[in-house]
Amino acid sequence: MSNHKIATFKFFICFLLFWTFIGYSPQSTFSENENIDLENSLEAYIEEQEHHIAGLATIVIDQNEIIHKMKGYSNIEEQIMVDENTVF
Repeated sequence: MSNHKIATFKFFICFLLFWTFIGYSPQSTFSENENIDLENSLEAYIEEQEHHIAGLATIVIDQNEIIHKMKGYSNIEEQIMVDENTVF
């Protein structure tokens, strides 16, 4: 891996950690309607993208609730579906 790619990857990880710690607010939770809207939005996004990609996974974590959607293949030739262990 080139030095530029390593530096970009480190920046991305730092940004992600910073955003996670600064943006975390234990008082804010999704309402039931927001959960339904979010799940519908995730499903619509997956349906939009499924014709352009082999497979995808989305995840949203809110307090103790995890919303995740997975669709498609991690290996099209062998017909292996995307699951929790798929590496993207």
